[in-house]
Amino acid sequence: MKTIIRALSGALLSAVLLAVFVPSAAWTKAVGFVGDIVGSQLASDIDIASTGYINGDVGPFISLASGALTANRTHLATAAGDYVLPACETANIGQWVTVIVQDISEVVVLQPASGDTINPAGAVIDLDHEMDSSGAATGDGDFVTLVCVIADMWFSTAIGGAWIDGGAS
Repeated sequence: MKTIIRALSGALLSAVLLAVFVPSAAWTKAVGFVGDIVGSQLASDIDIASTGYINGDVGPFISLASGALTANRTHLATAAGDYVLPACETANIGQWVTVIVQDISEVVVLQPASGDTINPAGAVIDLDHEMDSSGAATGDGDFVTLVCVIADMWFSTAIGGAWIDGGAS
């Protein structure tokens, strides 16, 4: 009896998915299966709603000595320097950036795009101001994860070490 109910439930779920899901031109793979969709099978970004779990690879660390940070990636800051955040705009809400300070005594400077603010652990840094790691001898492994939660506002969801308002960028 359980097998019949499962089969009917699966068929009903497939019918609902087909009735509700309107595929875009970029989405050419079937839905409703358990498995992997790998790089070459997924031509562009898609929106997925789920009541279950969606697992995926967020990519490797990106090692930088300074420069522009990439959204939705973890960056290993390998030297003291200026690291520029992507713009936090309405279209980018939900994007995140993680920065890990590799070595002690490095001051890593996170520069927001013009008009953006950074909100580390509830203390807002002034508009257009940088957020700096401490550079203290205990700073090895300082890290911060920032999420674009509303337009023009980066909010920290994880932070370790001492990060301060570094002044105007």
